[in-house]
Amino acid sequence: MHFANKSFRRGNNPPVLQPPFSDVEEDLVRKFQSPESELRAEKRDQTKKAFDIQDFVKKTNDRLQALENENKELRKEIEDLKAKNVSTNNCKAFDDQPSRRNNIIISGLKEINEKTTPGEAKGAVSKFLKEKLNLPEHIPFYCDLIIPRKNTNYASQSNPIVKCKFKEVFDSNKIRSKRNEVKGTSIWINDDLTPYQIKVVKKLVEKKKEVMKTPNNTARIYANRYLIVKTDKGKEEFFESDGCVVIPVDSIPGWKPRPA
Repeated sequence: MHFANKSFRRGNNPPVLQPPFSDVEEDLVRKFQSPESELRAEKRDQTKKAFDIQDFVKKTNDRLQALENENKELRKEIEDLKAKNVSTNNCKAFDDQPSRRNNIIISGLKEINEKTTPGEAKGAVSKFLKEKLNLPEHIPFYCDLIIPRKNTNYASQSNPIVKCKFKEVFDSNKIRSKRNEVKGTSIWINDDLTPYQIKVVKKLVEKKKEVMKTPNNTARIYANRYLIVKTDKGKEEFFESDGCVVIPVDSIPGWKPRPA
């Protein structure tokens, strides 16, 4: 006891013992520490959610792009199948009538009326070929008369139509090559088309009128089953019809662009 008191008197501080936290104190410490810990945890959770959302958006966009590409490919396949189907039907419809290519339909000749005989019609056509189309050589053919009914698909309803049957397609092509000679007159020179072919041409004419509304576009019907459009940018576009729809096609068999 003497030494302890002496040591104290020399100024030595006695050791301080930290009493253990009471349950109340520990609870208070936890309460003060808890908001900071929760804030850090919430921040980590929000960061993770942000990355999850970004990943979800990226995956969704990638999937949408894949679906869009797949849809484009599917539409292209459908269009290709439609074009192939139309082309197949047209090949049969047009190729099954080889003798018709030797024929020419002429309407609007004033010398021909309902009382005209086939012989008289042939004489009138021969005169027309020589004087109007400048074809002096003799081209063998014979004639049939077609009396038009109302709502006929042919141009002239005022005069009977003359069907000229040539022996060779070479001869009928001579007449076809002269169509521009009667352009703007009351006379029409047409191919001898079947009802199906007439529907095809009619649909192509409708499409031609549509594309011609664009300035500087030009269009022409080719082989009675195609429409060739040249845009104002000089690009050629091709269409084919089955009489119900007009669809774009990549090319036309045997077609060679005309020199500019």
